[in-house]
Amino acid sequence: MANAEGKTSPKRFFGYSEATIDEKGRILVDKKNRERLGKDFVVALMPTGCLAMYAAPQWDEKVEDMLSYDSMNTGREHYTRMMLANVADELNCDGQGRFVLPHKLREKAGLGEKVVLNGAGDRLEIWDADEFARYEVNPWTYGVDRREKIEKAYRMMKESGEPGRS
Repeated sequence: MANAEGKTSPKRFFGYSEATIDEKGRILVDKKNRERLGKDFVVALMPTGCLAMYAAPQWDEKVEDMLSYDSMNTGREHYTRMMLANVADELNCDGQGRFVLPHKLREKAGLGEKVVLNGAGDRLEIWDADEFARYEVNPWTYGVDRREKIEKAYRMMKESGEPGRS
């Protein structure tokens, strides 16, 4: 469906499912979510410590927004460094609907064999199953140390001026 600007609205991610990571680091993504992700997608480490899968065009928009701020903006410098260092791009599923999740990202997110795929609107999150259960108990305090640093950099970036002055 096209919006007022004539752009097609991205498909949204909803629901929850369980999955496993096999010995080769592969995860099976169900057909509905594969279609929503499209051919190429990105996996990024999020402020909460989970991983998020974005359709490539949606991720590109997020990166363009980050980079639209002045390159001398200290908040932008910190925020982009924290958000873009732990990203795998140009990923795609094989004929069986699996993709290889890079070891570095599995390690950073603390993923074990059992994972949860959680629809979060604009992204599909990948959580270690036990960590997701801990998150659900109290989302406000979960991962607060990591989140606070990233949120501070984000606020600094946004408060330091309007985009478009790089």
